Amino acid sequence: MLKRYIFYSFFLSAILLVSPAFAKNYAITATVTVTNPTCITGGSITAFPTGGSAPYTYLWSNGETSQKDSDLAPGTYTCLITDHTGSTYSVSATLTIGLGDFPYMTACCNDTIKQGTSVRLTTSPLYINSYTWVPSTSLNCVDCPDPVASPTVTTTYTVTGNEDSYCPVSDVLTIVVEPTDCDVYIPDAFSPNGDGLNDSFGPKGACIKFYHISVFNRWGSIMYSNNNSQPWNGLEAGNLIAQGDTYLYQIITEDYLSQLHTYTGKVTIVK
Repeated sequence: MLKRYIFYSFFLSAILLVSPAFAKNYAITATVTVTNPTCITGGSITAFPTGGSAPYTYLWSNGETSQKDSDLAPGTYTCLITDHTGSTYSVSATLTIGLGDFPYMTACCNDTIKQGTSVRLTTSPLYINSYTWVPSTSLNCVDCPDPVASPTVTTTYTVTGNEDSYCPVSDVLTIVVEPTDCDVYIPDAFSPNGDGLNDSFGPKGACIKFYHISVFNRWGSIMYSNNNSQPWNGLEAGNLIAQGDTYLYQIITEDYLSQLHTYTGKVTIVK
């Protein structure tokens, strides 16, 4: 009885030892090979399963169902491998930007302009597919290669371009804005008689962006006031002011640097 017991125990032990090893040889495992993307081309990951029961199916985290997942941007990707019996194994890999021909872009050109004028900005080469310019103020477009800039103050622009690759490129340029020759002319007389010559009164000058005008009679009563850069046409409540009358004015101008200038004086209406 003792010998049988020993033999029986040994036989069971042998079965228990062999069965896990036998099963382990058929469990799915997998390795991967990785090709990292460059700035120009996408990367790839290929899964190589071993064990289990062929054929295998593949489901990548980006939806791809082939053994090789291609045209990949940098990032981490996971593949769920399933064998013929329904057993599964999951494997992951991370892609990073590798070395490659880095795209380039040049913005042109640093320039100096006068207040109230514009300049066209350009980029090269032409194979860049998308553009973003900042700041967007004073540009006629922010997603084109050659916007027209009309800055009122010195401005540095940054343009970022993309060539359908994984490495956006950018460049900067600066437009220096100089004041114009800002001589403001204010006449001392005008003739609102409808002949089309000197029919209104207001300031004149290339650097005037905006002005406010107030006109007073000799007793200090206001005859005309406007905040929207509209000159005085010599009328008060629809009536023409008499010839030879002299009036006081205050004019406040704003230039293209947002600086304010105040002018006071006298103006005479003549016919």
